[in-house]
Amino acid sequence: MTRKKRRNKGRPYSEWPAEDRRLWERFCDQARDPFVDHRECSDTTLKSYVYAYSLFLGFLDQRCPDLLQKPAAERVSAETAEEFIAYLRENCREKTVGSNIERLANFLMRVHPDADWKWLLRGGQKIRTEGQAREKRIVLSDPLLALGHKLMDEAIEEVEQFGVVLSHTATKYRDGLMIAVLSVAPMRRGPLAKLEIGRQVRKAGEIWRIDVPEEETKTHRREIYELSPTISKSFDLYLEIFRPEIPGALDHAAVWASRGGKAMSATLIAQSIERRTLKEFGFKVSPHRFRDAAATAMAVYDPKNVRAARDLLSHKSFSMTERYYIRAHSFEAGRKLIECVQRQLHSSELRNRGKSFEPAASSA
Repeated sequence: MTRKKRRNKGRPYSEWPAEDRRLWERFCDQARDPFVDHRECSDTTLKSYVYAYSLFLGFLDQRCPDLLQKPAAERVSAETAEEFIAYLRENCREKTVGSNIERLANFLMRVHPDADWKWLLRGGQKIRTEGQAREKRIVLSDPLLALGHKLMDEAIEEVEQFGVVLSHTATKYRDGLMIAVLSVAPMRRGPLAKLEIGRQVRKAGEIWRIDVPEEETKTHRREIYELSPTISKSFDLYLEIFRPEIPGALDHAAVWASRGGKAMSATLIAQSIERRTLKEFGFKVSPHRFRDAAATAMAVYDPKNVRAARDLLSHKSFSMTERYYIRAHSFEAGRKLIECVQRQLHSSELRNRGKSFEPAASSA
């Protein structure tokens, strides 16, 4: 009989030491203050810090209960950190271990800002980076874009063969378009799932643009992407021919429609993309890895403009002044990514794809 892995058990927030709760709540009150700049801390990020500290307290409960009697800032030493890392490694991958150590360091930096926690942050980053290097296979944007076009081509061929747009054909085209869009507009999956026609997604002439407002991004920076003419034509086909054939799609404005009249959730989007990439490449490519693929593609194909990858991904490594120019940087970086990826896939067939397609019949 196979023995199930032990799950790391954290201490619930309601059972945290009173001093820890007080310090965290004080920080959260400051983060809600409109006159204090804590924009780098989204609700999701803050929850991840709480989760990591809960794991640490759970570790202390099991392995070092005496430390719980000490002040919070004195519980974490180099020795304790090493024991906590070994504890996490019993049933976590290196990438997960490193991420939790980083989050623990970030938590401590906020509740105990007077102490130096950079050593712990650097240790977590090193573990996570080395773990990712071992676990990840390198993927670039151009094969992902090619996969997107391949799925859309197959869907078009199915329509031409059967004379109607079947539901599974419509979802294949949707997934292909989603992969193609994400290849040149590598946004996070949360904003991707919330895209709506007429709100963040609008057409200017023959070109579709995606404009995600500040309040909907993790870094609270506006993200603007302009789709290529080829993908814009594919987007037109999706809206005119394929999206209406997904049951319930016309009941809402969400771009990515799922069966049953609902918008695709971020989780469902990830599952769909991972299923398609696993079949094509033999390994899963999550939506977030499209961001890595974009940065790597720019470094490989256009090294002179690799700095633009920071703008494309809206990473928070610019000075306060540069933050106000992120709109222009993001827009220009998106164009550069499209150019360098399209150069790798440049062919007359790709440029002309979708121009003459007209379905023989429709199920509508």
